[in-house]
Amino acid sequence: MKRALALMLILLCALMMTGCMPLSINLQRDDQVVLLPTPDERENAPAIGDSLPSASYYLPLHFVSADKQRLIPFSRAVTVSGSQSLVRETLLTLLNAEHAPDAFSPFPEGTRLLGVEQNGNLAVVDLSIDARNVESEQQYLWMREAIAATIVGLEGIEYVNVLVAGRDEGILSLPSGCSQGEAGSMAAAWMKRTAERELLDKGGETPPSIVRSAVIYYAAQDGQYIAPVVKDVRVTDGDYITPVIEALMNCEGVTGSLRSPFPQETDVLKEKPEIVETGSGRRMVKLTFDANLVATLEREKLSAWQLYASLTYTLTGFVPEIDGLIVLIGDGQLAKTERGDQELTFTGGEMNRSVYPDAVCRLAATYMNAADGGLHKLYRPLDQRSAVSPRALLGELFDGPAEWEEGAARVMPDGVSIDDILGIRITGEGAIVNLSSNFYRCCQSLTAQQERNMIYAMVNTLTELPLVDQVSFQVEGETVDHLVSSVFLRGPLMRNPGIIR
Repeated sequence: MKRALALMLILLCALMMTGCMPLSINLQRDDQVVLLPTPDERENAPAIGDSLPSASYYLPLHFVSADKQRLIPFSRAVTVSGSQSLVRETLLTLLNAEHAPDAFSPFPEGTRLLGVEQNGNLAVVDLSIDARNVESEQQYLWMREAIAATIVGLEGIEYVNVLVAGRDEGILSLPSGCSQGEAGSMAAAWMKRTAERELLDKGGETPPSIVRSAVIYYAAQDGQYIAPVVKDVRVTDGDYITPVIEALMNCEGVTGSLRSPFPQETDVLKEKPEIVETGSGRRMVKLTFDANLVATLEREKLSAWQLYASLTYTLTGFVPEIDGLIVLIGDGQLAKTERGDQELTFTGGEMNRSVYPDAVCRLAATYMNAADGGLHKLYRPLDQRSAVSPRALLGELFDGPAEWEEGAARVMPDGVSIDDILGIRITGEGAIVNLSSNFYRCCQSLTAQQERNMIYAMVNTLTELPLVDQVSFQVEGETVDHLVSSVFLRGPLMRNPGIIR
């Protein structure tokens, strides 16, 4: 009998070692056993640490035809590694790519990419000062349209604004506005611009006007950033300043994560803005504010630096050939301000974009519990890199709602933090999120609705990223059937739009 029992134990061990029988792992005390199945050999390897894939694309880069009548595409390989931006890498390739003999590049020699700001469907592209060495304003138009035609459609981009050394160069002394990359015929695009110029010059009893898609920089509710948003503005009789300031004062249609940097209770601008030229030849917009501006901003819990930065970015990005701002408060010229614990100094009292480094955020969609049991879609202001970082995005879920996010509640269980995400691996098939055993244990008290909301908050947040269509979950590197009971996790999960309120 003992010999037979020993043989059975040996056989049992052999079957377990060959993987023919399931092996269970106890994550809790003996009196609170939760069994997790061992993954089979075909399941995903454990996601330890964070990793992003490299990807290669074959994309159409746009150049100008030899007859200078249209844009023509030539496909080139663009490789993006890790957290690099596809838009940025495509632009770098465009600026440096060789073109076919029957086309030419509209970019003057030495033109470099200084930066790209993205937010939602908008990209603001800043080129080096070499881009001013165009032979004509037509070439400047070709350059803008070649950029827009190349990157519209990438990462959700629909609008493109092109600046040179941080300012709009204008076309025929009109604001350039945003392009949507639709100008196949360069001759037609130029004729449209000349017709607008003639219309405004003609004048008349009723002043003629034109509409431009302007980039308006609103203040983020957290007081740390400004964010660009596209709005249509109507310009009349050569006044390009007033329409965008009025747009900046009005937040209608803008997400609740942003607000106007202007106080609402009073008109703080005391004189009509004007363009002045400094002794060094720079063209500046002079703004004169009420002497009580700072007190008014403090009373309405607004940030002074956000007001100045919003105005600087908005005006230099729209009004042609404006280098910066001069701000007067009462009778005194503003020479410095504070951004948190940092003092910002304006050399010669002049402020431009370089005064506010890293001020422009990118709104990232995240999800929290809604009062009716679903999920709230909330937009968080993050720096340009964090807004596309899987870990940074999930980190927002652990922080819970901000004070201005009404009707939202934390979606994560008590007792967990971002450190309980052991790894996030982005693959060609989606994202793999590896959770800790502590995360698993803390989920056991959740209701079915809370479990669904938590899981789909993570899934919906990650699938906002361009490379993620589905999300798989692991616990301590192993695939599990459930975190609690209501959502089956053996396979990848797709985005759930029906749960969003």
